Amino acid sequence: MQIPTWEQFSAVFAAPGDEQARAVREAFIQQHNEREGDEATSSVEDYVNALITLYGYFLDHKEGTFSVVEWLDDKLGDAFTIDFDDDGEAVEVRFGGRKIVLSHHSMGTDELEQDVAQLERLMEERYYIIYQCIGEGFSDTLELLLVPSDHWRRAEMIYGQAWVAAHFMRCVGEEPFAPQSDAPPASTGQAPVANRRSSEESEWDTFYHFKAKIFLWFVLPVLVAFALYVAWGVLKSDTLPPPQPEGCENVDRTFRNLPAEQAEPLKEHMRRQLGCNSE
Repeated sequence: MQIPTWEQFSAVFAAPGDEQARAVREAFIQQHNEREGDEATSSVEDYVNALITLYGYFLDHKEGTFSVVEWLDDKLGDAFTIDFDDDGEAVEVRFGGRKIVLSHHSMGTDELEQDVAQLERLMEERYYIIYQCIGEGFSDTLELLLVPSDHWRRAEMIYGQAWVAAHFMRCVGEEPFAPQSDAPPASTGQAPVANRRSSEESEWDTFYHFKAKIFLWFVLPVLVAFALYVAWGVLKSDTLPPPQPEGCENVDRTFRNLPAEQAEPLKEHMRRQLGCNSE
C-alpha cells in the first residue's frame, strides 16, 4: 500500500530553512520525475504535486463517487472491500467492520462531497482523505491524497492547524482556518506557543478530573466509613454501662432469701469486696 510516510508528509509543512525537509523534497522529486532532463527542485508546490501524482488521485470533471471508491479499493487492498449492485447504481463499502452504501454522483455536486465525507468518516480511525488547497484560479480537478490519521493530527500539533490548512484540507466538513502568516513556526520541533499552552491546560484539566474521580470513587467512601465507625464508637461508649467484675451479677441472687434489712448491708459489703460499680 503506497501512502506517504511521516517524513514525506511533514516535509510539506517544514520551515523554509529546514535543510532536512528540503533534502527530502528534492530527493523525492528527483526520484519520481518522469520528464528526463528537467532539473529537480525542492519547492513545496512541486513537491505536493509529486506526492499526489505518486500516492494520490486526480479526480476530473468526468468522474465521481465510484472513481473515488475504486481508488481507495486499489489503495487499501483487502482491508477495504466494495460490492456493486447488479444495476451498477450503488456500491456497498466495508472497512473496519463497518459499512456504508453509496450511489454515484458526479464531480462538482454537493452529493459527491457528502459521499467523500462519508468515506472518510468510515475510515477516520486510521485514514483521512485530504485535498490540496488551490490558492487562486479555477481547477476542474480535485486532487485527493490518503494519509494516516495520526500523521494529520501530529502535523497539526507540531505546525499548527492554520499552517496545515494552508496546504491541505480534510474532506469531512470542517471550517477552513485562514492562514495567519506566510511561514510556519520558526521551530519545527515544537508546537506554537498557543497550541502548547492549550495542550498544557488540557493535560492539567485531564489530571484534575482524574484526581477528582479517584477521590470520589475511593477516598471519599473510606472517609465516610471511618467517620461512621468513630461516631458509632462514641455513641456506644455513651449508652452502654461500664463492664462489671466477675460475680457482680450474682450478688442479688445470693441474698434474695434474706429479709431486706439483713440483705442490703451484706450486698453492699460484697459489692465493695468484688469492686462492683454502684447501680
